[in-house]
Amino acid sequence: MLNNWYIYKVDMISAFTQGDIDYFLYITQPEGYTSLVNPKGVLKLNKALYGLKQSAKIWYFALREVLIKLGFKVLNTDSNIFINKELDIIIYLYIDDLVIIGPKLDIIKAFIKNLKQFFKLKELGLIKDYLEIKVEYKEHSLKLY
Repeated sequence: MLNNWYIYKVDMISAFTQGDIDYFLYITQPEGYTSLVNPKGVLKLNKALYGLKQSAKIWYFALREVLIKLGFKVLNTDSNIFINKELDIIIYLYIDDLVIIGPKLDIIKAFIKNLKQFFKLKELGLIKDYLEIKVEYKEHSLKLY
């Protein structure tokens, strides 16, 4: 907690597979799998997969759509930062990790519970590390190392 603001960490489980594809995308059949209906055909994807170049974009737009529905606005200068002034919450997205910052832990937890209605996620609690940087809470400061 820094200046009475909490920094909470959430990991989105299999994030890239949680976005729906809204166009036709086909892949060749994976090695070891053969369709009984069409053994030489291709497969149409309904969800994104890890390894597709489009997956990160599909995931980002799926998350952004939900956050906007929940009252967040995308920061004009950084599309990975979302702000909800009513909840007094700031979210920073880095690939499949969310850092949720706000002055009231109960509101942060209620927001996460709401987010679970849309996505599979794992609550990691108050941030202890981020992008291999350790975070230690001091009386009125944070120590990063």
